[in-house]
Amino acid sequence: MNENQKQKPHIPQRLNYIFLFVFLFFAALILRLAFVQLVHGEEYRYESQIMSTKTLPIAAPRGRILDRDGEVLVTNKPVFTVTYTQSQNIEVDEEELADKLASYLDDMSAEEVLTAMKGNGPKYIPRRIKVGLSEVEISRLVEHRTELPGIQVIEDPLREIREDAEGGGIASHVLGYIRQIRADELDEYMARGYRNTDRIGVIGLEKYYEDQLKGKDGEIEVKVNKDMETIERRVQIPPVPGNDLILTLDLEFQDKVEKILADSIKQIQNDPRNPRPYVEKATAVAMNPQTGEILALANYPDFNLNDYYEKGYSTIAGRELNLAIGSPHLVGSVVKPASAMMGLQEELITPSTTIFDRGYLQVGDRKLWNWRTGGHGRVDVQRAIKVSNNTFFYDLSLRLGNYPESVTEYKTKFKTVDYYFSQFGLGVKTGIDLPYEKKGYFSPYRQLGNLAYSLIGQQNSYTAIQLAQYVSTIANDGYRMRPYLVKEIRRGTIGEETLGPVLMKREPEVLNRVDIDSKYIELVQQGMRMVTETGGTGYWAFYKTPYTVAAKTGTAQNWQGDDHSTLIAYAPYENPEIAIAVIVPFGGSGSDTSGPIARKILDAYFGVEPEESQ
Repeated sequence: MNENQKQKPHIPQRLNYIFLFVFLFFAALILRLAFVQLVHGEEYRYESQIMSTKTLPIAAPRGRILDRDGEVLVTNKPVFTVTYTQSQNIEVDEEELADKLASYLDDMSAEEVLTAMKGNGPKYIPRRIKVGLSEVEISRLVEHRTELPGIQVIEDPLREIREDAEGGGIASHVLGYIRQIRADELDEYMARGYRNTDRIGVIGLEKYYEDQLKGKDGEIEVKVNKDMETIERRVQIPPVPGNDLILTLDLEFQDKVEKILADSIKQIQNDPRNPRPYVEKATAVAMNPQTGEILALANYPDFNLNDYYEKGYSTIAGRELNLAIGSPHLVGSVVKPASAMMGLQEELITPSTTIFDRGYLQVGDRKLWNWRTGGHGRVDVQRAIKVSNNTFFYDLSLRLGNYPESVTEYKTKFKTVDYYFSQFGLGVKTGIDLPYEKKGYFSPYRQLGNLAYSLIGQQNSYTAIQLAQYVSTIANDGYRMRPYLVKEIRRGTIGEETLGPVLMKREPEVLNRVDIDSKYIELVQQGMRMVTETGGTGYWAFYKTPYTVAAKTGTAQNWQGDDHSTLIAYAPYENPEIAIAVIVPFGGSGSDTSGPIARKILDAYFGVEPEESQ
């Protein structure tokens, strides 16, 4: 045997050891994987399903709304809601599920249930199917819960509204209501951080102060099994309640004003001497002329927000428009004080200017009549306000238009009227903290007669809130105040008995001082005081009041039917605390319809019993 043959087996033997080691390693790995897959695979799969974790929002309580004395007008109450959450691991025949669920719910069809189940957004976000379940409905759902995959009954916060002693609503148009986000709004609100199941303010303060009332949702970590059943819940971020609104309204006074409107309209409709069933609406605004605080804002017909939340939109359909801010009307002679001040400031007339009223005046090619066909005889500016003389203001319009010296100059003077009127708040938005305020309606007609009509309130249309701001501006010597309903915003609290710290306290805001000499404002104030004295158009409405009143009645001619009835007033005359405006569409004479309503409102404010005011 040679030397090379002796050394040959040495290297292959080492390779054999390496191959054996690698073989044993992979064999052990394969055996381990097989053991995990075959022996414990189902167990691990089940464990992974049990430990499926979702992060869900916790709805924050919406802020409360309270009156000026801390009486709660709007709060939250827990109700039971049925929701549906789509399972990510179980196939569900949703049409069949909707049929079953509808059979356990009252007043809800399978189609309505299915539409609510489909919803929008991630599958694991619950969709509300029905809010406010009855005890019977809850019992049915609990009894049949194994047949209803993805269906849960949860506790859900719902708005609860203060009612009056008779179970009616209070300040419904002011407070407004909330509803779930509609499909066409979803993209907008989700971009702002909302969830598809959130509710938003639609009208009133609920909408205007949406950002304040909406709280900040919390987060809860939920571990669920393959059937989407909760195994464990852990709050990660607690919800932050929305902020509370403290209003300028007094609950008791607001309630009285609403009842005055309702009783007055029913009395007009059923008057045995002259029933007028077509008089269906009225609105009134009471404002502190010194600060702009709204003391009452009422409309008739009203509605009960609790009915809306419990029974749906159909209970308020057609009645949700806030007439005080959203329904302009011709207002008639209540604009005459502003017309008089314009004429004085423009030096078209002086305090001693008089005309002789024969009951009409020729304006261009038309004869325009005074409301008293026989005329008022000799009239100056104050008496023109006291007896509501039209002819004086027809004459003023001719002076304003420089007619007949010029037959075209009058066309440029509509802007002059609008300029002066707007300084008082007529024809402009008042700035009140409510959505959907309208600035009025401006007639497109620009004939000479229309200029005359504009000075007696027969040309453009204004709202009750504009009239309230207007008369407040007269009452406080020419300062136009911004009207407002929320005087404080306070941090929301979990406890219902406490108020959080003040976040915002509103101060009175002067929007402008009218461009009119103080002596002319005082002259018109005196004329309005004369309206409530012997011979004035408001004498009988304010007969023997224990407080002094300045007022102006209005009767706006209406081509669609009976005249619109209006009135503005403030009291006490020497130191005004309250200014009011009343509009009754188709109500007829201001002195006969709006006057008595205004009287009752002022009596309620000053605490005068009916027998004391006779």
